[in-house]
Amino acid sequence: MRALLLSFLVLGVGLRSARADDDPPPPDPGTAVAPDAPPLAPSPPAASSPPPATPAPQWGATLPLIQLDPYPEALVDRPLTLLPGMTEVSASYDMASTTDDSFNHRTPDIGARHAFETFEVRANLGTLGSLSAAIPTGGFPAVVVIGGESGAPQPDHTMHLGQFVDVEHKIHVAPGSFAIFLAAGASYNENRLHDPFAVLTWTHVLVASADGELELQLLPTLALDVGLSFQWAAESSQDLTRTTVFDANASLMATVGHSWDLYFDGGLGDVGTSNLPFLSFGFAKRWGE
Repeated sequence: MRALLLSFLVLGVGLRSARADDDPPPPDPGTAVAPDAPPLAPSPPAASSPPPATPAPQWGATLPLIQLDPYPEALVDRPLTLLPGMTEVSASYDMASTTDDSFNHRTPDIGARHAFETFEVRANLGTLGSLSAAIPTGGFPAVVVIGGESGAPQPDHTMHLGQFVDVEHKIHVAPGSFAIFLAAGASYNENRLHDPFAVLTWTHVLVASADGELELQLLPTLALDVGLSFQWAAESSQDLTRTTVFDANASLMATVGHSWDLYFDGGLGDVGTSNLPFLSFGFAKRWGE
């Protein structure tokens, strides 16, 4: 009898073990759902991370963008305006020619510019005094310049006043090696002159201008700039014998200590007609780089 009971006990344990192998695993307590529970709503899709923000265009740099922090040492990589917060002061000695004599008109020239967050102020005092605002656009053209200029009243009471609007653009063809500068503008100039009867009379002339320059970086701190400019008197209150003038110039600039520029400039005014030579040499110093 004891042998029979032992046989049934062994058989029951074997059957229980076989059922345990075929049964599914018990539900996880955290995901268990009661048989009569309503169906669960689908889980919302996981929030995807926002796409990275497109970086803002670099200040004044175009075609292509270049790295401007810190301010580039190479002339060909520099933007047309300083970086916000920077200041530059320059001084030069200019020697121009007239039809009577070469280099007989000599004047010192002092310039300054400071860049704010959205525009740059430029001031210059030489043969003429000028004040302007340069506004970077981040596109084409790269900079719009609006300003005015004035000559000091002369002993004979003649005087010059002018207002101008220019657009400037720079193409960084090969960063570190080669760039192209382009500019175009219009100015309205007023001059107080003596008429044939020695009476002071205000005259005016509307002038359109264009300028193109090639910038070549000869060494990391030495650059050559070669340019040609054109002026056209589109309208005048006086009869003008000539309405167009071409000027050509070349400039060599050396950078010292990253914040100093030394330059020498020369060329010909009124090319093809009077061929008036001019020379200029000076320096510029920057702060806030």
